Amino acid sequence: MKEKNVDDYVLDSLDNFCVGVVDVKLDFLFRRESQERFEKLNNFFQNSMEKIVTQFNGNVLSKVGNEVMFYFNSKNLQEKIFKNCLECGFTMINFNESLRTILKQEDLPTLNYGVSADYGTLEIWKSQNSSGSTLVGETLNLCYKMSRFNNPKEFVIGEKFFQIVKDYPDFQFSQKKETLEKKDGSKYSLLQITQK
Repeated sequence: MKEKNVDDYVLDSLDNFCVGVVDVKLDFLFRRESQERFEKLNNFFQNSMEKIVTQFNGNVLSKVGNEVMFYFNSKNLQEKIFKNCLECGFTMINFNESLRTILKQEDLPTLNYGVSADYGTLEIWKSQNSSGSTLVGETLNLCYKMSRFNNPKEFVIGEKFFQIVKDYPDFQFSQKKETLEKKDGSKYSLLQITQK
């Protein structure tokens, strides 16, 4: 895949997004497979996660290796977007058993994965050479980093997203011991979210 050249992009605008990452744990399983089986396994995982994102009117930002990064633009219908992001994450978690069955039928190893999500402002950079665009910003970076601290079948969110959804009646939250460091040096809390 050709890498994006930063000179091909210009800053278009700022907007608020819910962003998420679903990533496979114990990715040494990927490396033990032949290239052909690795690609088949990865395609099953990535395509399954992309279908779930689309089901909740989200967008896939990138599919790289054992991760899928996605987002929901909260410019309009914010309440619905927040709930869609949460329901998307839990649908991914709950799909784990179905995916195991599919992979077993294909004689492929089972996968365990976790989901992380956060909310915040991102820069929208538009390509000067095509209709494409990309998102850049600390919210995306924090979400990517927090994915290291979610366990298999666990959904973790950042404190900013938590402040928005903490009163939702269908979910409960517990603070994780791990924290992230923001650009300004302050600590950023992570919370595990579960369905009641």
